[in-house]
Amino acid sequence: KIGAPAIPEFALGAIAPGDIQLIDEASVLNTRTTPDQLRAILDRERADLERRELAYRDGRPPVEVAGCTVLLVDDGLATGATMRAAIAALRQRNPARIVVAVPVAAPSVFQRLSSEADQVICLHMPQWLESVSASPSAWVWSVSAVASESASFSFALHGFSLSLVGFRNSRCVTPYCNSLVSLTTSTSSK
Repeated sequence: KIGAPAIPEFALGAIAPGDIQLIDEASVLNTRTTPDQLRAILDRERADLERRELAYRDGRPPVEVAGCTVLLVDDGLATGATMRAAIAALRQRNPARIVVAVPVAAPSVFQRLSSEADQVICLHMPQWLESVSASPSAWVWSVSAVASESASFSFALHGFSLSLVGFRNSRCVTPYCNSLVSLTTSTSSK
């Protein structure tokens, strides 16, 4: 996520492997982010993305996704910037399908992602969603931050290969992020 200088939780855009860079120029203007500030944030986030990729992969190549169905899960989508970057990065790798699953999303983000992913599953779409972390407990049961090391260990413990596509400050709906996909109320698929 490329967070605004004064409000880091507000996404000005996002980056992902494969030289993906999505910047919302209107958000940059609305937050009065200067070009120098944006460059500094982008440089810092690119270095962090590279560091995380090395740490999560632990010397392994990216997981092969060509011809596979890929499930992208997030704790919720206020702007959708990081999910859009993840989808763009995955599209370069030719998956058969990309499915997005979230407990909460802004309606406009749901609509936009419905044209970018092959399927979007969302439990709740409040008319106004300022940030996922400020969501009432009725939307998201538990949104506790999960350290990168814990996520890597948890996936390895359960026999999964973790491949970083582009995320920061990941959160899980459950400790193992597995119950969300069975709970669907709103879906969109191509």
